[in-house]
Amino acid sequence: MGLLFGWRISKIRLFTIILALTIFIMGSYILPWNKTEVLNTSLQLPPIAVAVRAEGAGNVQVPLENSVIDLEVLVKLVSAKLEYAPRKLPEEAEIIEAEPELFSVIPHQFLPNLLNPCWYEESFENVNSQQRIKFHQQGDKLFRLRCLPYVYIIGQPKCGTTDLFNRLQMHPEANYNHIKEPKWWTKTGYVVNDVVNMVNNTRVQDYLDLYNWAGANIQAGLNGRIEKDFNPLKGIAVDASPSLMWDNRARNVDKMRDGVEPMVLIEDLIHKVQPGAKIIAIIREPTERLYSSYLYTRESFLSKEHFHSLVERLVKLFQSCLSEKSLRFCAYNPDLMHSLIKIPLGMYYVFLQDWLTVFPREQILILRYEDYATNAEVELKKVFDFLRLDPLTLEQEKKVFKKKIYNTQEDQYEKIGPMLPTTKHLLRELYRPFNNKLASLLENEAFLWNET
Repeated sequence: MGLLFGWRISKIRLFTIILALTIFIMGSYILPWNKTEVLNTSLQLPPIAVAVRAEGAGNVQVPLENSVIDLEVLVKLVSAKLEYAPRKLPEEAEIIEAEPELFSVIPHQFLPNLLNPCWYEESFENVNSQQRIKFHQQGDKLFRLRCLPYVYIIGQPKCGTTDLFNRLQMHPEANYNHIKEPKWWTKTGYVVNDVVNMVNNTRVQDYLDLYNWAGANIQAGLNGRIEKDFNPLKGIAVDASPSLMWDNRARNVDKMRDGVEPMVLIEDLIHKVQPGAKIIAIIREPTERLYSSYLYTRESFLSKEHFHSLVERLVKLFQSCLSEKSLRFCAYNPDLMHSLIKIPLGMYYVFLQDWLTVFPREQILILRYEDYATNAEVELKKVFDFLRLDPLTLEQEKKVFKKKIYNTQEDQYEKIGPMLPTTKHLLRELYRPFNNKLASLLENEAFLWNET
């Protein structure tokens, strides 16, 4: 009995010692962990093969994680692929087929004398005498003013579109816009009554409803109820969805899954329904823009090392695509556009060349974020002149021009610091051929970003 009791005690002690050792060993592994390492383990994705040219053996499929970026080879590949002819514009029937409801609702002509594209639509609402000032009356019938945006502000994340939109709203003729990014044309995250509606097939009428406020105030001005400093003939509506520049997934995803370049783009649709539309593109040195967009996620695990690992994977995916497909296909590729970093790679040249094949150069104002951040007053005056808005009073200028730049990442940048020199070198070399082509396309060497 004593022996049995002693054996039980020894067994308990042995179990206790083993348990203590196990906890100690586990603790030695757990203690050095940080949130970045935890996140990296959760980011393990299925293996992706990258085509790598082997000596005398053509292209060999190598797992993405095992591939090495040969920067010289990559830059040569990009430079060669950049020499392509501008896209062939789609036929009118193809454009209409891509969005038939749009062309059944929007008239072929807009009201003369108004800067903004608007038209009258009969209203059957019950309105009181105060509300009638915002309607046009013919006999016993009431008509409301329906409007499309006059200007589309395009770009990419962290290029200053939010700040530009907010300042533009401070102009008396543009201050009747309460939603910055409807995203109706991209069919992603569409906003209805300030609520995000992820249903792709949202009606054209819902989009037009977003600009009822602008239309009603323009009509009130035409009826003689003019707000101070508001010229109804120059009142404008604004769509500042930057993704209009590049996000054409909704209407082309099936074709692109089959390896075909996108055919009907957003700019084709806008130009067809509204050939006089004004376009403002604001873009930023692409390397810093990518890092700023990464910092904007504000997650606790962010680090310059983590950013580098994401960039490497994104570049490998891009190189893999480019080894088999055209540059335009890879630039618009939805798998690359939203992989890991969840943002487009930043090939301004490809996207802006496509916009310039549809709209004449005089209808597209292209700004650099660096100039805007350094001297907002000069750039905003360019914007107001481009849009043909009335000049601001001195008092209005003080409010608009002295406002602090909105939506910067100063706190995150100060906390994490600049990206690794290795990352910057990789991205700068990748973007250099694109910047060269962009500067040539726009006939402006400032878009080389040599000063940054």
